[in-house]
Amino acid sequence: AYELIPESSKVVVLDTKLPVRRAFHACYEQGITAAPLWDELQQEFVGMLSTGDFIDIVQSLGPSLTAPVADEELDKATISAMREERAAESGVRPGPLVSVRPEDSLHLVSLTLLQGRLAMAPVLSYGPQVPRGATPSATPTQSKEGNLGDARGGAGTMGAGPH
Repeated sequence: AYELIPESSKVVVLDTKLPVRRAFHACYEQGITAAPLWDELQQEFVGMLSTGDFIDIVQSLGPSLTAPVADEELDKATISAMREERAAESGVRPGPLVSVRPEDSLHLVSLTLLQGRLAMAPVLSYGPQVPRGATPSATPTQSKEGNLGDARGGAGTMGAGPH
C-alpha cells in the first residue's frame, strides 16, 4: 500500500496505451517501483508494471548491451503493445490482476503471493461490491494448475508467466 498511496496521498495509475518512456518517467518522478495498469477499453485494472518490467522491455527492444535503445523506440512502444508481444512470445495470455484487501490476514496475503508466485500484490479496497473484472482475494480465481490467476498478469509484472 505504501507505493500506491504515499504520504502525498497521490495514486499513480498507468494507462496501458501510455508509451513506455512516459511510463518510466512517471514512475521515476513519483519515486515508485511499481504501478497498477489500467485498460481503458476493458475498464479495469489489468496488471502491475514494475521496475523489472522496464528492464525486460529495454532488453527486448535493444539488440545488445552495447547498443543503446533509441528514444524513438521507447516513445513508439506502448505498455499494451509490450504486453501483447510478451504474450505472443510466451503463448500465455496475461491473467486477471491478483490483489489483496486491507482487511486480509497476513496468512491470506502470504498464501496469495505464494500460490500466484508473485513478488508483490496491490492492496485494493472496493467497498461493498467488487468492480467488474477485479479479483477479490477472499474468492481467488483458480487456474487450471490450481494457482491464483496468472502470475505475470497479476501483480508485479505486466506479461504472462512467472519471473
